[in-house]
Amino acid sequence: MNHRTEQLSSVIHRAVQSVIDGGLADPRLQVMITITRVEVAQDRRTATIFISVLPEKGEKLAMHGIRDAARHIRRAAADKTKIHRMPLFNFKVDKGMKNQAAIYQALAEVNAEREQRANQASNESDDAPPGATENDT
Repeated sequence: MNHRTEQLSSVIHRAVQSVIDGGLADPRLQVMITITRVEVAQDRRTATIFISVLPEKGEKLAMHGIRDAARHIRRAAADKTKIHRMPLFNFKVDKGMKNQAAIYQALAEVNAEREQRANQASNESDDAPPGATENDT
């Protein structure tokens, strides 16, 4: 991606997030929507906007709502940025964030298990009679 395309991507990211944060009238969009990244095509005619929706159960409805509001979001973002030719927006759910969250959750569970085993082992050694060695227990 060249410098101009990266700049455009960054500007679109901030503008679209600002429009969404400002609130949209659609009740399907009453969830937390975060723009995770924006990829602008080399010809700058289209931009894929990756979003994360919380809570997850509202994701499907939010995607329908945001796709229906895409023209409004594009127009409002263009007004905020003064970009002469705003690319067409394609919204997609960012699966990478969910995968990353699942990995972090699994790592946290493994770490908690490890700490629990270490605590159990130290408690068992504390319960040994005085003067006993580990080989005696």
